[in-house]
Amino acid sequence: MRAKHMRHKGMYTASTSMLLILGAIGLTGCGGGSDDSSPDRGGGTADGRLTGDAVYYAAACDVTQPAVGTDIIVHRKDGTILSQSKVPSTGKFDIAWPSEAYHFSYAQTINDELFVTSLLNVVAGDIGIVGGRNSNLDSACSCTDFNFSFDDIYFAYNGYTVYLNGDNKTRRANVCKQDGQYPPVNLVLTPSHDDGLTSYAAQIVLTIMLPIALYMLTPLYLKTPLMKVFYSMLY
Repeated sequence: MRAKHMRHKGMYTASTSMLLILGAIGLTGCGGGSDDSSPDRGGGTADGRLTGDAVYYAAACDVTQPAVGTDIIVHRKDGTILSQSKVPSTGKFDIAWPSEAYHFSYAQTINDELFVTSLLNVVAGDIGIVGGRNSNLDSACSCTDFNFSFDDIYFAYNGYTVYLNGDNKTRRANVCKQDGQYPPVNLVLTPSHDDGLTSYAAQIVLTIMLPIALYMLTPLYLKTPLMKVFYSMLY
């Protein structure tokens, strides 16, 4: 399947018919397969069904919420609209997927912005979880600010610039739990000047019980000793 994402901000109201929206946008590229599927893939059967879950994902963590009211649109092979429905209160949908059905679109309004995503050449069955990021759910995330000290790094790697999660101007990272644990933060060292030095990278694993992390800077073929980085949590 190939996904086509369309973002349309401030163009439609909540009462605007999705038939009009999809008609105005158009579903270009329908009938063509993705790199790993043939153009003939897709289509259902006389009694075919398509099931799945529509959710909103928090932008900062893995918290989800059923995306009630998401518009579900079924397209024929040429992109024209075959049927339309809305996701019920459970967030789960179970719709007919007849032989004329080839492409699937879902439309979500997030912060007054309309997001339309289309999946091409869909076959009947369980499509899995679909949905977009919604920062309104971030308040439900379990996040903590961490302060880092890189004194050992600066001592051992003079002439390098330290990047914490891609930023070289901060020593603080706001980290949100994923699956109940803090994910590692990324550490990158690049030469401050173009003098042929090697760049390094590592991941720092965070724990609450032991506010110190041991990590190894790669490339691993260099016999780089384990380094220490101290961090503290801000409440």
